[in-house]
Amino acid sequence: MSAGERIYSAVLHRDKRAEQELDPEVRRNLAPNGLRLVAANALQSSGDQIVNASTVLPWLFNALGVPVALTGLLVPIRESLSMLPQAFLTPLIVRVRFRKWVFISGALVQAASAGVIAGTAALGQGLVAGVVILVGLAAFALGRCLCSIASKDVQGRTIPKGERGQINGLATTASGVVAITLGLGIRILGGEDLAAEQLAWLLAAGAALWVLVAAVYVGIREPSEEPVGAGRV
Repeated sequence: MSAGERIYSAVLHRDKRAEQELDPEVRRNLAPNGLRLVAANALQSSGDQIVNASTVLPWLFNALGVPVALTGLLVPIRESLSMLPQAFLTPLIVRVRFRKWVFISGALVQAASAGVIAGTAALGQGLVAGVVILVGLAAFALGRCLCSIASKDVQGRTIPKGERGQINGLATTASGVVAITLGLGIRILGGEDLAAEQLAWLLAAGAALWVLVAAVYVGIREPSEEPVGAGRV
């Protein structure tokens, strides 16, 4: 048993029956793919917590002196643009042979968007900064939309049903830990009085996380054909 197999078996409860129903190509790459998905999902969830439209970005708007009216647009832009486009993008994405590249594209869009927001936090001020950040957040949400669609298909093509939920659960746990740590850290450093420059560094770290997500996803090996038992989560 390889090191990857041992680690994968240690962090997840494996469904041997479901694994035996997979195509040989999928079964051969199961452990390395699974570990990469655990890492990518955990990094992705951590990045989401850093570029958070309901906590971090309102603090940033306050630090930059952005008009309060714009703060109310953060959550609607983030949620609507990450969800609503899925209805017409999904039929296009499922035609792509290797859907990990759609996910990687979405991750890089989010990295670039978080970088724009970080740069604005460091250099901007007032209304102009608020508008630029909202545009960056809209692009970030569209990138998140691509990742959301593609990740379900990639998991469906590489991981048996009994193990997909566990991978998502590990990512959710990591996200919760990051959210608590991030919240406490911001409070300790100053809360609503936190300087924009400090938040800019935090957002730059979020951009770096999304680059790491893309790098991890590059190594995932999708089957050339739709595997037996595949399906969206």
